[in-house]
Amino acid sequence: MAKVIVGCKLPNGLVIDIKGKGRVHLQGSNAASLASSPALYNPRTAESAPEAVGLTMVEETFWKSWCAQMKGFPPLENGLIFAATKKRDVLAEAKEKSAIKTGLDRMEKPKPPVVGA
Repeated sequence: MAKVIVGCKLPNGLVIDIKGKGRVHLQGSNAASLASSPALYNPRTAESAPEAVGLTMVEETFWKSWCAQMKGFPPLENGLIFAATKKRDVLAEAKEKSAIKTGLDRMEKPKPPVVGA
């Protein structure tokens, strides 16, 4: 059976299922902080890079069925979950979509106030 590589920018991933066909746990962008993960990782900051994406192999028929069933699902429609047949294509798409915010992104640390300036 043909497989696709699904990229997921949601931090904790997502469990996708189709009744009667099973379920798959999509790795999320937080998987990028694990050294053994196939996701992107920024070692200088020890945090996920903006283009970080979790990668999961999924059967193509399952993926297409799930996409058809979940038409209109915001993370799918907004490009936070996507697939390709080659890893380099998924990573390139993740880089293109690095500006897309999930709504679950880390908050910026506030700068401390300057005292006695």
